[in-house]
Amino acid sequence: MLITKALIFCMVCAAVFAGLIVLQLRLSRMDSRWPGLVLPILSLLLSLSVTLGTAAYTQIATGPVEERVQVNATVTNPDGTVTEYPPAPDSDTRSDTVNALPAVLGTFVLSNIPTAVYLTIYFTQQGKYKKTRQVERMNIQDL
Repeated sequence: MLITKALIFCMVCAAVFAGLIVLQLRLSRMDSRWPGLVLPILSLLLSLSVTLGTAAYTQIATGPVEERVQVNATVTNPDGTVTEYPPAPDSDTRSDTVNALPAVLGTFVLSNIPTAVYLTIYFTQQGKYKKTRQVERMNIQDL
């Protein structure tokens, strides 16, 4: 049952992405260049919001040193041994930001895959449009 729902979800997502690609093809083939840039710009804005959300969440999760609560705890295990948990060593906020950088960059790159696909479609279609327009101009000049 769960596999069927997951398969249906994947098929719906693939259909939506395929529909967006068809829409991008149609928008990129228009005479004006601006309609073809709508989907790439929207995709870029969405990826930036996802990236900023990841950065904010990562910063909140690590947080500045002053906000961390450090607790010394001793736990008595079932076998009678005592385990001590000392506080984590101090680190500054800069190292937390450096540690969060790979996650933020990875999120930015992965969330911009649709943007790259849309821009590739846009530039290939615009290149074809320019070539056909030049051929039409040459034919008109030959007359």
